[in-house]
Amino acid sequence: MATTTRQLLTSDRAELVMRRLGEAGWRALSRLRKGRPLDLEPVVRMLGMRPFARRFYGAFIDANGASYADVDATLGRIRSLKPEAWSGEWRRTAQHYDRLGREAVQAGRSATAVEMLTRASTYYRFAEMSILSDTPERAALERAAVDAFVQAGRHMHPPIERVEVPVNGLLLPAYLRLPRGAARPPIVLIVPGLGMVKEHGDFPPEVIVDRGMATLTVDLPGQGESRPYLSLNESNAVAVVKGAVDYLLSREDLDGDRLALVGTSMGAAAAMLAAVSDRRVKALVEIAGFYNPSAWWGSFPHEIKEFLRYVLGVATHDELLEIVQSVNLRGRISDIVCPLLVVHGEMDPIIPFGESHLIFAEAREPKERLIFSSGDHGCVNVGEAHALIADWIASQLGA
Repeated sequence: MATTTRQLLTSDRAELVMRRLGEAGWRALSRLRKGRPLDLEPVVRMLGMRPFARRFYGAFIDANGASYADVDATLGRIRSLKPEAWSGEWRRTAQHYDRLGREAVQAGRSATAVEMLTRASTYYRFAEMSILSDTPERAALERAAVDAFVQAGRHMHPPIERVEVPVNGLLLPAYLRLPRGAARPPIVLIVPGLGMVKEHGDFPPEVIVDRGMATLTVDLPGQGESRPYLSLNESNAVAVVKGAVDYLLSREDLDGDRLALVGTSMGAAAAMLAAVSDRRVKALVEIAGFYNPSAWWGSFPHEIKEFLRYVLGVATHDELLEIVQSVNLRGRISDIVCPLLVVHGEMDPIIPFGESHLIFAEAREPKERLIFSSGDHGCVNVGEAHALIADWIASQLGA
C-alpha cells in the first residue's frame, strides 16, 4: 500500500520518543555549556536542515501546497543556517519546475504547465522568504514567483485574470477568478495574512469558485507587489480592502449586492476593520484574527516578530512594540453589522485561541463560530476547514 502524506507527516510513538530524547540531549549539552548558545552550523553542514525542520513540513505542505518529496529533498540539500543557503536551494528547486512548466506551455500541455509553474512560484516564494531585506536578489525572486504564477493562471480552469485595484491614487495588481457559466455571481474578497501574498495566500480561492462564486485576492500593504508603494498600517490596510470592494462593485458582470470578505490572521484584522464602516460587505469570515495583540506580545514567536519588523520597516523591537500597542479591536467589533463567522484553532501557536473568545463575545448577532480542537494557525492543517467555511459563505450569499 502506498504511503500517504498524512502517514508521512504523522509522528508515531517511536519518532516522538526519539524527538524527546533529542530535546533532552540538547538541554543537557546546553547545561554543560553553562547556558551559552550552541553552534549548530557544523551539525547542519553534516546532516542538512531536514532533521531540524520536520516539525514545519505540515506548514510547507498544508499551508503552501508544496509536495512532501520536494520539501524533503530541498531541506536535505541545505547544509547551512545562513539565509543564502536556504534561498539558493529553494531557487534551484523552483527553477527545475519553472523549466518543466515552460516546456509544457510550448508543447500545449496545459495541465502539466499549471502544476509545474504553480510549484515553481511556490518555491521561489520559499526562497524569497529567507531574505529579510529589500535586496535585488529578493526582488528577483519575487518577480520570478509572480511571473510563474501568472503564466500558470492563464492555463487554469477557470483562468486567473490579473486586474488593477485603485488604492490611494495607485493601481495595485490583484487576481480575479470567475466561475464558469455563472451570470453575475456573488463575490468573495480574500485578504491574506502576514507573510502571505495574493499568489500564495492562506485561503484557497478554488473552494469558493467551485461553489459558483467569484474571488478577488489582494496583497496586504507592505507585502508582495504592494510593498514598494504602500507601507503596512491600519489606514492603508483598510484602504486596500475598500479599494478592492470599489473595484468589484464597478464590474457589471459581478453581483455587488452579494459580497463577502475572508481574512486570515492580519488579513482578518484588516477585513474586520474595513467591515466596521463598510456596509457593502454582506458577510465576513475572520480566521485566526487578533483582538488585542499587545496583551500577549511577550509570547509572540521571535521569528515572526523579526519578519513583522522587516515588513513594517522599523529598526528596533521597541519601535515594533510601540506600533503593536496602537492596534486594538476592542470596542470596534461591535460596529460590524453583517453576519460574522469566527474561525480559530485551539492549537494556534501564533495568535492565542482566547482572542477568538473576545472577538465573538463583542460581535453582535448574527454570528457563528467554527472551532477546531487540533487546528493550528489559520487551521490549514484541518482538512475540512476550508470546505466548511466556503459552505457558510455560500449560504450567506445565496450561492
